[in-house]
Amino acid sequence: MALATVSGILILALIGLPAELAVGNPTTSSYVGPSTPDTSLPKISIELPELKKTYNINTVSYSIIVEKPSSWFDYDQINGQLFSVVYYLDAGAKVTLATLSSPEEYYNRQPSNFKGTLTGLLDGNHSLEVYVDGVSYYDPHQVGTPSNYYLNGSCTICFMIDTTSPSIFSLSIENKTYSTTEMPLNFWVNEPTSNITYCLDKTNNITIAGNATLSGLSVGAHNLTVYAWDAAGNIGVSQTIDFEVAQETETEPFPWLPVVAVSVAVAAVVAVSAVVYLKKRNRRGKTQ
Repeated sequence: MALATVSGILILALIGLPAELAVGNPTTSSYVGPSTPDTSLPKISIELPELKKTYNINTVSYSIIVEKPSSWFDYDQINGQLFSVVYYLDAGAKVTLATLSSPEEYYNRQPSNFKGTLTGLLDGNHSLEVYVDGVSYYDPHQVGTPSNYYLNGSCTICFMIDTTSPSIFSLSIENKTYSTTEMPLNFWVNEPTSNITYCLDKTNNITIAGNATLSGLSVGAHNLTVYAWDAAGNIGVSQTIDFEVAQETETEPFPWLPVVAVSVAVAAVVAVSAVVYLKKRNRRGKTQ
């Protein structure tokens, strides 16, 4: 299955919207800050789901870390604040993870970690987009009157769900009796594999790269099962084949004589017959 091309992209959008006041705006009478807006964006890290990973379950955990820029804390008063963190799964409905407007969050320098689960995921490609909204404060005239510079940033990752096991077809060994102790094991799998093994007579699994050869088979009954794993870890199992190796029988050689010996024997018989014939003829001649 092909994976979506959008992956691990940090999309940065800065929108300067000066205003006199905003939620959490520093006190206007004593604000001391930069004369230009701080355009540093919060850092977004999507640790789960893992980028480009294929999962074999329909429920996947998410772990999202949002870290404020350290430059927001460079002045006597804090000159930056996060407002909200949201995500969109497969460009669907907005899901709000947090609204960050409390005084405690205003002074919080630690990264915020958001965890949960994404449920009901169907087989195929998926995307998770995380957006943060915030504001940085600055004093363009250095008169203790802060203005607001609104900003937002986003991060998108892609992953895949695959809960379908691979199928194994067209095994060359069938449920029948063979008269050889060595035979090819050929088959095909309907998707790329990460591992293939076979089990002969319920012993240890033997890892193979693909088609193989069974050799040194003993005379008697045998059974064979082939296993294949896909990239997501789903395992496909072939039908167990019961087959038999029969004792090779040797046919008796057809009796033969060398051509020369046969010719000599025939000649001898002809010569003896000729002598007998002549004697009989001579006797008849005398009696007449």
